[in-house]
Amino acid sequence: MQANVNLDVLLEKMMAELEKAKKFRALKPDNVIENCIDSARKAAEERDSGNVLAGKTKR
Repeated sequence: MQANVNLDVLLEKMMAELEKAKKFRALKPDNVIENCIDSARKAAEERDSGNVLAGKTKR
């Protein structure tokens, strides 16, 4: 009897995980790469302007 209860709980958990997987929206690699490139450009611009390097601020 206990084994049936454990299997029912396991089945419910598996069904919940399946529903979560169905709703998952995969990231588009192109968007991720573009976001990384944009972030790197912004960081490089800040570095080059002296805002980040050694804690200096733009004067």
